[in-house]
Amino acid sequence: MLDYLFSNGKKFFTKEQPTILSASAIMMVLILISKIVGLLTKTIMVSQLGAEKYGIFVAANTIPETLSMLFIFGSITSVIIPVLVEEIEEKDLKSFSRLFSSIINVGLLAFVAISVFVLLLADDITPFVIEKIAKPVDPFTQEQIGMISDMMKWLLLPQVILGISSFLSSALNAYKRFVIPQLAPLFYNLGILFGAAVIIPLLGQSAWGITWGVLLGSVLHLLIQLPLGSHLKIKYKFTIDLASKRLREAFTISFPRIFSLAADQIALAIDRVLAIGLGATPLGAYQLAVSLVSMPFSLFSHTFSVAALPFLSGMYAKKDIKGFVTMFSKVFNQILFLTVPVTMIFLVLRLPLVRLLYGLMGNEFSWENTLMVAWVVFFFSLGLIPEVMLVFLNRVFFAMHDTVRPLLVGIFTVVGGIVTGLLFTNYFSHFDDFSLRIIYWNPEFFKSKVDGISAIGGLALSSSIIYSTSFGLLMILLRKKIGSLGGLRFWGAIIKKIMFGLVMAVFMYVLFKMWDEVLDTARTINVLILTSSTMVSGSCLYLWLAYIFKDPEVGMITKLISVVRRNFSK
Repeated sequence: MLDYLFSNGKKFFTKEQPTILSASAIMMVLILISKIVGLLTKTIMVSQLGAEKYGIFVAANTIPETLSMLFIFGSITSVIIPVLVEEIEEKDLKSFSRLFSSIINVGLLAFVAISVFVLLLADDITPFVIEKIAKPVDPFTQEQIGMISDMMKWLLLPQVILGISSFLSSALNAYKRFVIPQLAPLFYNLGILFGAAVIIPLLGQSAWGITWGVLLGSVLHLLIQLPLGSHLKIKYKFTIDLASKRLREAFTISFPRIFSLAADQIALAIDRVLAIGLGATPLGAYQLAVSLVSMPFSLFSHTFSVAALPFLSGMYAKKDIKGFVTMFSKVFNQILFLTVPVTMIFLVLRLPLVRLLYGLMGNEFSWENTLMVAWVVFFFSLGLIPEVMLVFLNRVFFAMHDTVRPLLVGIFTVVGGIVTGLLFTNYFSHFDDFSLRIIYWNPEFFKSKVDGISAIGGLALSSSIIYSTSFGLLMILLRKKIGSLGGLRFWGAIIKKIMFGLVMAVFMYVLFKMWDEVLDTARTINVLILTSSTMVSGSCLYLWLAYIFKDPEVGMITKLISVVRRNFSK
């Protein structure tokens, strides 16, 4: 019996996933589990620390996280998969390991060099950014600034470990192994959960507990992937093969991607700096909202994009443009079909969701914190669908070895994000409540920033506007590059799904108001009943509409369930 379980378990973790749907289904389940653990972790964090102390950690992690995304996670790992796939197809294991090692070493050397520079100047960088650039309405104390600086130094170390692990994930994905790379984030979150549940109380409710949890999680992230790498005979050597044609190819296409990602990360970093300018509590609220609305990114866009990339790369390499367009259209509609109802749930049920997720454990997360996070979630949700689809569009261009067009759009995102971020943060800072009813038009508000608590919502609205515009630009560029995307059939399917979602949103809003009149929402159990029943009813209506109007993606749900049952029941 034990031998049977062991052999089948080993097969599940190490086998190749032959289709996009099978890979996506398994990744979705694992990411969902990881996200649940992540949300539980943040619930414990904010229940013990509150939004303000959590904001201190977010501020400290901004530079380390930005650097790792620039030089490791998104820059090279996103574009090396097509190159690694080509190397695998030649079945030269030694050459593959040499190329893999070279890519790791170049990325890490760049990251370490910049990290040393940051490490040496951390005590000067931190107060300069906070006091001279952000200029918070609610100023940070010198003790908080010192704590941010010290934590930032330590948070560089886990990014190095995560960087190595991220490269290994890319190699495993190139071999069409998706299970273990998706287990890695789960173990990362388990490490942070340990920090939140155990280390924070041991340190007297200090945000340092999160830092040590991140370090533990990064080690677990790497360790869980090493056995499969060994099984596939992926070997690491401290070498850089400068003569490798594919290494040069990888970095030729990587440099535009590095600058493209730099644009994205600069935009995110600027958003955080603008949030810091509003104080530690708005910064914490902003990041908690990001954690919530990022669910569809991870569950749908990331899973389908990662699973589709090797297949799209193969089709484009074979110049099968018709098959490429067909697969693009299919995956695009699958992601959209799953994203629309989640977006509507966020729009209608944002307040009870935030309260249930972050406000149940302890009293540190106040009712005003709940309102602030829900306020940010609302404005993020307005642009959530195009922003989720933008992730997939970028991967489509990478599959074609085209990183220039995403770079150009990325530059627009940065410039536009800075301008709109400043303007809308200024505008919303003139209002002092988390309600749309108090917002009115006055162009003079764009010119100055005051201390209104609504300001953080302007930052989320700016993000929605600029990413929606970027999505539109990238769709136009894709249409010009590969020709027709499917014509009226393609666009008609998109409009149909949006209409299903709007009907779902209206239905949920009416149902929510009815429940709110009947139930005492001061009690947690009633909030849970209200939220879950409204969510389930709305989702059922969405699926029913899709079924009645013969949307082809309805069948995907049953296939996903079948794939999950087949893989997880063996």
